[in-house]
Amino acid sequence: MTDKEYEYLFHQGTLYDAYNYMGCIWHEQNTIFRVWAPSASKVAIIGDFNDWTEEELFRITKNGIWELCKTGIKKGQEYKFVIYSSAGKHYKSDPYAKQTNTREFTNSIVSEHKFDWTDGEYLKRRNRRNIFTSPMNIYEAHIGSWKKGLSYRQFADQIAPYLKDMGYTHIELMGISEYPFDDSWGYQVTGYFSPTRRYGENSDFAYLVDKLHSFDIGVILDWVPGHFPRNEEGLFRFDGGELYERQGAMGEHKEWGTCCFDYARNEVRSFLISAAMMWLKEYHIDGLRVDAVASMLYLDYGRSEWIPNEYGGKENLHAVEFLRQFNSAVHTHKGAFTVAEESTTWAGVTDKNNGLGFDFKWNMGWMHDTLAYLKTDPIFRRYEHNKMTFSLMYAFSEKYVLPISHDEVVYGKCSLINKAAGCYEHKFGAVKAYLAMMYAHPGKKLLFMGTELGQFDEWNFKGEIGWNLLGYDSHKMLHGYVKKLNNIYCKYKPFYADDSWNGFGWKVVDDRDRNIFAIERKYKGESILIVVNFSPVSYDGYYIETSRTNYKILLDDNLENIKTKLKYIPKGMSLSIGGYAVIILRSPKEKKL
Repeated sequence: MTDKEYEYLFHQGTLYDAYNYMGCIWHEQNTIFRVWAPSASKVAIIGDFNDWTEEELFRITKNGIWELCKTGIKKGQEYKFVIYSSAGKHYKSDPYAKQTNTREFTNSIVSEHKFDWTDGEYLKRRNRRNIFTSPMNIYEAHIGSWKKGLSYRQFADQIAPYLKDMGYTHIELMGISEYPFDDSWGYQVTGYFSPTRRYGENSDFAYLVDKLHSFDIGVILDWVPGHFPRNEEGLFRFDGGELYERQGAMGEHKEWGTCCFDYARNEVRSFLISAAMMWLKEYHIDGLRVDAVASMLYLDYGRSEWIPNEYGGKENLHAVEFLRQFNSAVHTHKGAFTVAEESTTWAGVTDKNNGLGFDFKWNMGWMHDTLAYLKTDPIFRRYEHNKMTFSLMYAFSEKYVLPISHDEVVYGKCSLINKAAGCYEHKFGAVKAYLAMMYAHPGKKLLFMGTELGQFDEWNFKGEIGWNLLGYDSHKMLHGYVKKLNNIYCKYKPFYADDSWNGFGWKVVDDRDRNIFAIERKYKGESILIVVNFSPVSYDGYYIETSRTNYKILLDDNLENIKTKLKYIPKGMSLSIGGYAVIILRSPKEKKL
């Protein structure tokens, strides 16, 4: 495209590769710096290359793009923009910087996207794959606390074989876009186009993605277009007034102490969607999980006072249009998908015709209900039985991911195993039962790191997960159980290929007194039966009605190590079910004579 075409599309809000035009476009001979600051009276650049003395940019569009062409710029040199306005003089990082210093060091760095990728065959397989009828078993991880002190490359070399061995299909990475404050975990972003330098350079992050792809592991990034921090060097009041943020009180998210993006501004939409597309195109990311979608959709989110939309409602109509535009743009990139962390009953989140257009939505209702059941003593679970069954009332209203994420293991919420009611050994049985029900339930799966270890401590981003626990039998057995469950889920299509009523059936749904559930998953004549006992009481000769008589045991796990006895009787089967038993049986497709 010509410069004029770039400028036109940018101001129209439909430029989806703005990183190829805005910011620092480095070439060996000539480097061009561009920044959008419509209210600025003057813009200058300072950096290593001019001894940090100001050189003025020229305004090239009436809507506020400023530009300067310079020679002799070297990769790795640092710079900042100086913005003059009626509010004073402001030193700003480049919003489009491809690399940025981290924490208290906020200079932008001259860089380019360059890496020798080796994942071509993976991308071909990915682009042919139907994500809705394929297994998706996600491991959510925070690089800095999976194991302490790892670089991108060290993390890649250790995590990739671990995930493959454990039976995960995807990893979801927290906090990759550059951010200044460690305690935000990467959810208060200042560098939307910059992989954080905490773990290495841009090429090192590309190596991580390439390595994971070599093990056939897809990569999902947490992406945060809902708000940004009030750091002076960042987007906050970029040209002296509200530019990226909404004007007035509606531009502030008081609960988080951050600013809300102004989705009505064309240039803001170009900025955000270009950031999303950059991760997909330049770093080969497979999916984007959009953080805090509800905070974008509702004008009254976290506010006691708010301004209604033009129709008097609380819906943020500009955010709705932005999310539709974002999803439409992402889906032009073959093989890419989107996931919404959306915690309300907003209709049509995964509707691509009249809804928001996401591929998946986190099922927060399932998560809250089932965790409440897990916390309840088995004696009283009969009164909470519906917490495990209610989600099937809406399980097919959207395309869901079932999340047990980092948000559920911090701030006093307890780790998954510590949520479970009961004594030490019964907690392990309850977690195994919980995970079996999760994997039997329709929807893709997500577990936060450390869950597979039976970690009792809450997650602490300053430490690392409890690898030492593998030296204890109960934790080691839970780790092996998760691995076995993952591999069964990925191997057998009834678990994932048909997330509809055709592929799901209750076999035992109302045995509240004994805390027992049985679910059948089906696909093209093959059947998987999952039987789960959420109490420490054993039952011999437990009857389950079924038309099949050729089930074989795939997994038999219970706290009391009672060997399951399977006896077929007319129109059903009789099972020996131990305390906290998890029994998974398979009936293959019957061959035609």
